[in-house]
Amino acid sequence: MGLDISAYSQLERVEVPDFDTDSELDQWENRMWDSGGLQIRSNYIFPEHMEGIDDGWYLPSGEYYGFRAGSYSGYNEWRKLLTFSVGYSSIEDVWGNNLEGPFTELINFSDSDGIIGPEYSKKLYEDFINYENEIIDKLSENMMGFTSTIPERIDVDTYNYFISVYNDFKKAFEIASDNGVVLFH
Repeated sequence: MGLDISAYSQLERVEVPDFDTDSELDQWENRMWDSGGLQIRSNYIFPEHMEGIDDGWYLPSGEYYGFRAGSYSGYNEWRKLLTFSVGYSSIEDVWGNNLEGPFTELINFSDSDGIIGPEYSKKLYEDFINYENEIIDKLSENMMGFTSTIPERIDVDTYNYFISVYNDFKKAFEIASDNGVVLFH
């Protein structure tokens, strides 16, 4: 098991028709799933992350991008490394403290399921672009033992994994910025 990420752009809302029976509704929903439809439901813990998209059924008409962010523990290690790379003292300092800054919407979010809508995706995409060189520099220095912002030295495999997932998230948030969503599942 692990964390999978799916990003969609250009979502078009589909109104649910009125049905006389639950069976008719079930058939309609099955047809929606079969045609690539998405049923968006509010994040119960992080509802603000869905800014720009409402609950309902949608058909994506733009791009799709999916990737595996790693095992749940691997993703959390990646997120900790991101936290230190942009200068936060610990991941716990970001969790639940309503901090504003780079990547806080991703760091202070579920590690297993949830939805990030187009508004937060735009902000996160900008963070991935604006902080990329700084993060790469810090990680490179850390591999050589020259930085104190990251508590422990990382190896080449950790560096390569981090950069791969970083690039995947950057692409996902770019896509979702265009009236879309990033799904954690």
